[in-house]
Amino acid sequence: MSDSCQRNKHAIRRELLKMRELLDANKARDNSVKIQDRLMGLQEYKNGTIIGSYAPIGMEVETWKIMHHALANKKTLALPKIEGNGTLSFYAIEEADLNGNLVNSSRFNLKEPKAIEERLVEKLDLLIIPGVAFDTQGYRLGYGFGYYDRYMAKKTYTSSVGVAHDFQILDHNLPKLSYDQKLDFIVTETRTLYC
Repeated sequence: MSDSCQRNKHAIRRELLKMRELLDANKARDNSVKIQDRLMGLQEYKNGTIIGSYAPIGMEVETWKIMHHALANKKTLALPKIEGNGTLSFYAIEEADLNGNLVNSSRFNLKEPKAIEERLVEKLDLLIIPGVAFDTQGYRLGYGFGYYDRYMAKKTYTSSVGVAHDFQILDHNLPKLSYDQKLDFIVTETRTLYC
């Protein structure tokens, strides 16, 4: 069962990554602006004081506008760092960090915050999560390493949102295993799906 599920996930991941990489850069940027504006208009964002986001890589939905907005509005902004034990931790960052002080991780070439103990964030109001594919039930398919699923299993956040281009929302359920975690809602350039 799980081998078949993993093969199905791998095939979906490969197909959706190819589609995402073929997306016109201007269209991806326009979609990202619409997604961010839609998300910033939601109560979950407006009421949140501690926002967990991510620094996008490749053709992931951009989050720079949200991050700058959060900091300008005196929210605590935290970004994930992959720890040595394979878990995610979120560390608060400042505007200067967004302007060149994030660290390139040796793994996956991610931009990560510096691991400063005083900046470790234990609980997030809103967790913003990238993904490769999503279904309307709130399940996501990432890159296959399980970092977000393990983090989400600890339930150290109030609400979780996936951000995606419309084409990343599948009209069928994703294959899932017992450890796959469900999002509270998903935001695309045209809609908000509460799951």
